[in-house]
Amino acid sequence: MSRIVMMFLIAVSMPALAQAEETALRLALRSRKATPDDIVRFAKALRIWSVLRPYLESVVADDT
Repeated sequence: MSRIVMMFLIAVSMPALAQAEETALRLALRSRKATPDDIVRFAKALRIWSVLRPYLESVVADDT
């Protein structure tokens, strides 16, 4: 998994970094370093899926 995605997943629980997190997630998806499925799988493994879900849905919806 790319560093960008890992940084996002680690920092996702810090609300003050929300804009930077969404930008990192968007960059990871656009550069094809991770797929949404990869992100979901790792978020569930790290037990942060409920926090990450709105960010991922927002980014994926904006890209369509």
